[in-house]
Amino acid sequence: MISTSFSICSLASSKAEIATEEAHRINVEGTMQLLMLAAYKSEKRGQAIKFIFPSSIAVYGFPDKKTKHLAGCQGG
Repeated sequence: MISTSFSICSLASSKAEIATEEAHRINVEGTMQLLMLAAYKSEKRGQAIKFIFPSSIAVYGFPDKKTKHLAGCQGG
């Protein structure tokens, strides 16, 4: 019986800046599908399912454009 769901799938920011639609599909829609499945299973069982969505260092951004460029990111 599953009691915890981890979402670690994503398209990294360097690729996501180029393939924005694909990134949205993977990062946003994929996460929503997992959340809906966890909610469905939780309701069906009458028991909460933990949903863990770890972040990455990418959410903090880069200190400047030069560092971002050196990391291989595209765009501003």
